Amino acid sequence: MSSINKRITIKEVAKEAKVSPSTVGRAMGGYGYVSGQTRRKILKTAKKLNYHPNLLASNFRRQKTHTIGLIIPDITNPFFTTVARGVEDQARKKQFKVFVCSTDEDPDIEKEYIDDLIQRRVEGFVIAPSTGGGKHLFDLQSDKIKFVVVDREVKNLKADTVHSDNVDGAYRLTNYLIKLGHRRIGIINGAMQTSVAIQRFTGYKKALLESNVSIVDALVKGNDWRMEGSYKHTMELLTSKFPPTAIFAANNILGVGVLRALREMGLKVPTDMSVVCFDDVPVASLMYPFLTVVAQSPYTMGKLAAQFLLERISGQGPAERQDIVLKPNFIIRESCRPPRNSGEIHILSGMEDK
Repeated sequence: MSSINKRITIKEVAKEAKVSPSTVGRAMGGYGYVSGQTRRKILKTAKKLNYHPNLLASNFRRQKTHTIGLIIPDITNPFFTTVARGVEDQARKKQFKVFVCSTDEDPDIEKEYIDDLIQRRVEGFVIAPSTGGGKHLFDLQSDKIKFVVVDREVKNLKADTVHSDNVDGAYRLTNYLIKLGHRRIGIINGAMQTSVAIQRFTGYKKALLESNVSIVDALVKGNDWRMEGSYKHTMELLTSKFPPTAIFAANNILGVGVLRALREMGLKVPTDMSVVCFDDVPVASLMYPFLTVVAQSPYTMGKLAAQFLLERISGQGPAERQDIVLKPNFIIRESCRPPRNSGEIHILSGMEDK
């Protein structure tokens, strides 16, 4: 056999780097502890010798697959697409592959995917829990299967979590509209079984109450995260006896539904209606760059979630649960203006249609 076709072994790398073969295995495989200096030396040596680890054989010996599962509610939502990119980029750095599954907000589908991926011996999960999901996540916890929760929270679940400050973001958007003079502010929210919908509604209420603005039940709409539902609920607001002067959409998909309804009613933003949105992702920005938003960090969210999971898999994670809250970025654009006149503000602020 010629030297060109000779396969370099892990022992040769270990000898050249003056470390044990097991240390080379940990450094190349991304599992177990190896100091940064030692890892860099091993990777440099491996590159010099043109060493490529036999991952299939290595995984078979250690019963590892170098795969993780990513469970998200809606792959068509650009927010979750960007989360997925963050997860995949971080996983690739550690030579892990990612199975991406979209649950359509169905906890039964979510459980099916998780069970199937466990059979495929994935080493852990990054999960954005579906609407109404939860019990099977506690089963994962009991079975000591490693996972990290992203975007959403599940009460009493002892798992690392990465999410946005939903209360503060919603508060800032609503308060901005109040400062402009709006008193009838409609909200198109998502499924209230999810932590994000609850928290964004909490921020909305907090801003209203602090400014002594009544919370009008007829202005509170929404029960799912789909554009069709958002369109329907916006039309209900617009055709009501006392429509709002501003609308808060609780995420980017709901925002698209709001804008579609406004367009069909012949209403212009912000001349006829002020609109704010919780979310700002690249695709949505191309569709409506004028929207005032609080922009989340979905790529960072996914990257951190994958990082925490891979640390848990390798045994390097901290003893305590990690809860990372990312502050959204408040961006003022052209989608808001004061109501048409001060008389309208005075009249509408005194109306109640509960």
